[in-house]
Amino acid sequence: MYFYKWLRQYAAQNALGISLLSFISIGVVSLELLEPWPVKLLVDSVFGKIPAPMLLGHLSKPHLLLIVSLSFIVIYGLESVMSLLQNVYLHRRMFRFDFAFMSSLFDKIQNLPLRYLEDKQTGDYSYRLNSEADNVSKLIFDVTNKLLTSFC
Repeated sequence: MYFYKWLRQYAAQNALGISLLSFISIGVVSLELLEPWPVKLLVDSVFGKIPAPMLLGHLSKPHLLLIVSLSFIVIYGLESVMSLLQNVYLHRRMFRFDFAFMSSLFDKIQNLPLRYLEDKQTGDYSYRLNSEADNVSKLIFDVTNKLLTSFC
């Protein structure tokens, strides 16, 4: 129950970042949907006998080939840039979250009674906290990334 309260607080603090990440993910998915279009136009209108759509119907086959090739490059280029932005932004958010989360855990360790820490081996508590914090971070950001890419 405490985890969900904490997660809601985190989501409320980072609502702008989550919405920006969602917008970038929608852009990536939209560009992925455009990928087959130049190939279809290339096969149908340049190499085949099906006439090109109205906007491109007046062009000769070499000009149509040039436009299809350029659109192919532009679509894949934009998709690569958007995917890069998505990954960079997600990792920046993840590192900021890790820093804040580890800082709060460090503050909790500092406030523990010495009697509690005497029972533990040297480094045992720190190792466990670091591994658990890493697991929580991976859980949140891997799930967030999968959700954004699957729903968008």
